Amino acid sequence: MYKNLEDYKNHPRILELKFSLFFAGLGREYNYNDTIHIFRGLAMAFQCHWETIKGLIDNIFEIRRLEKIEQVRFRQEVLFIAYLEGKNKSVVARQLNVKPTLMYSKKYPYEVEEFINDEWLKRLDKSVTLSGIFQYKKELEKFMIGLESLRAAL
Repeated sequence: MYKNLEDYKNHPRILELKFSLFFAGLGREYNYNDTIHIFRGLAMAFQCHWETIKGLIDNIFEIRRLEKIEQVRFRQEVLFIAYLEGKNKSVVARQLNVKPTLMYSKKYPYEVEEFINDEWLKRLDKSVTLSGIFQYKKELEKFMIGLESLRAAL
C-alpha cells in the first residue's frame, strides 16, 4: 500500500490519540478525579514521570480538538489506530461513543484502504500536540508500553 504502516504505531499523533481515548474511556466509567488518580498510579507503576503525563492529560482537549472541528478526519485517525492494532470498527464505535452502524456507513469515508494516502499520513505530523517534544514522546511511549503489557496480562 504505502510505506510500512507499522512504523506509524509509534507516531506521536497516534500515541497521543490512543492516550486520550484511554483517558476518555476511563472518564466515562469513573469521574475525572478518579481517572486522574488511576493515571497517577499507572504512571508510578510504569515508572513514568508524572508531571509529563499530567501535562498530556492537561492538553487532552487540544489533542482531541480535531474531533470538534474536523470530525470525519478525527474518526479516520481512530480507525487508523484500530487498523494498525487489528481491531474492528465496532471497537472504534465504542471508543468514540457512537453507534457501530455509523462506522460502517457508506456516507462517510471510513474505509482505511480508501482514505490512507501519503497526504493523509503527512497530516498526522500537523496534528501532533505535545508528543512532538522528545521528553513527552519518550514518557508517552513508556506509558503506552506499560498499558499494553497490563492489558495483555489481564
